[in-house]
Amino acid sequence: MSDFITRRALDDVEANLREKKEGKRKGFHIGVAVDGSEMSERAAHIAASLIQPKRGDKYTVFHISDSTKTHLPRHLTPQHLKHYYEDMAAHDKLGLRSEWVCREKSKGSTCKTLVQLVDERDLDLLVIGNFGRKGEKLDVLGSVSDYTLRMCRSSLCIVRSTGSRFDKQAKILFASDGSHAANLAFVLTLHYFRRPLDIVDVMFVATKDPMRENEWAEMYRRYMEAHQVPGNVEVKQINRTLDTTVQSTILEASRDVDILVVGVSGYSQKKMGSVSEFLSVHASCTTIVVKDALDILGPPIVTNAHRFQE
Repeated sequence: MSDFITRRALDDVEANLREKKEGKRKGFHIGVAVDGSEMSERAAHIAASLIQPKRGDKYTVFHISDSTKTHLPRHLTPQHLKHYYEDMAAHDKLGLRSEWVCREKSKGSTCKTLVQLVDERDLDLLVIGNFGRKGEKLDVLGSVSDYTLRMCRSSLCIVRSTGSRFDKQAKILFASDGSHAANLAFVLTLHYFRRPLDIVDVMFVATKDPMRENEWAEMYRRYMEAHQVPGNVEVKQINRTLDTTVQSTILEASRDVDILVVGVSGYSQKKMGSVSEFLSVHASCTTIVVKDALDILGPPIVTNAHRFQE
């Protein structure tokens, strides 16, 4: 097996994740950004479905207000939205309590204010609608979701109107390239995003001899079996002479799933990989982009990790 990824790579990532959690709150901290739109209501439903209160998860609802908008209808005022989303959380999951965090838009923008607020709260996952009250466009991210994806420290879950409304069971597709960021995203998917009845399928895409991808697939398969996670692990080899790309292969596979999960190393426009960026924009299902904070805050556990070859 390759030097940069060992048989215990996933166990190492899991141990590191548990170590980071020691001394901090239990569970996972999930937040949702809302503005009263139909899309943010959909995002709130999905955020609540990912919360597991018995695990000690925390749920925070974020809203950026704008006092210059003096003619907002009553149902879009912060006070009304606070009660609306609190009632929604309690209805979606019995006993679920949400923390309401509202801040006035700064002189910069709604985007910058939201990112600053989320980063202050040390969030694990922010759920956000692809578009807000201005309406949705296909094959493009809204300004807030795009900025948040690139600049926020927390991982991001992008919700679209074209995604399915999964309830008790979801089919999750995890796309991996064997990197540390992908391994981290995989461990998080199995231990935090996946609910008891969810199924996880894993896809590796090979552009050359798939020997390396087959080794990774076997490692993932054994990890899933050890943790009793149902699903399949597949290595798909593509032929570039047919104009088939890694991005298009994963995108096609994601059409039949409820959630697509990818890992990305770092954040900001310069560090978004072309595969993760393409999928976050074009996937029609709910998409979770897991950010590898170690790439920014410290050295990775596994160095020289393979990235998708563009």
